[in-house]
Amino acid sequence: MVTVRLENKPAFDVTGIKTWISKVEDFHNFWSKCHEDGTVSTLKSLGSQNLGELTKSLIFGVSRVENDPNNRDFYFYIATEYAGNDNKNFETFTIPASIWAIFESKGDVSQALFEAEMYAFKEWLPSSGYKHAKAPELEVYPVRDSQIVEFWLPVIK
Repeated sequence: MVTVRLENKPAFDVTGIKTWISKVEDFHNFWSKCHEDGTVSTLKSLGSQNLGELTKSLIFGVSRVENDPNNRDFYFYIATEYAGNDNKNFETFTIPASIWAIFESKGDVSQALFEAEMYAFKEWLPSSGYKHAKAPELEVYPVRDSQIVEFWLPVIK
């Protein structure tokens, strides 16, 4: 079951590493590579410096779809909130202030994320009175429960 809430968030800086996504398997391959080479551990360590102040997560995914949300080929980052923790291997950028429709799902992480995204785009968005705000989309993994995933969709009325 997917639950939805709307939250206003100020702009915030993130830091992370990117890859180009052109097919669904690219997500899994990138996450696997970054787990194996220690990138995920490094980012979580950096994220623990401010305990994910806005996302309540040590690590999250950022889909850079702001130029054209309908184009599903884009740069994808594995990132954490930036707290002045410069690392030459990571790129830092700003997520703009947004109203976020946050879709929360629980269960197997990849299945829960898929369910949240499908619900967001196929059911909620078309009937919500909102449209995509042309900002990055986020996949957030809250620290409070390892079985919960949130899909953050930036929206405007």
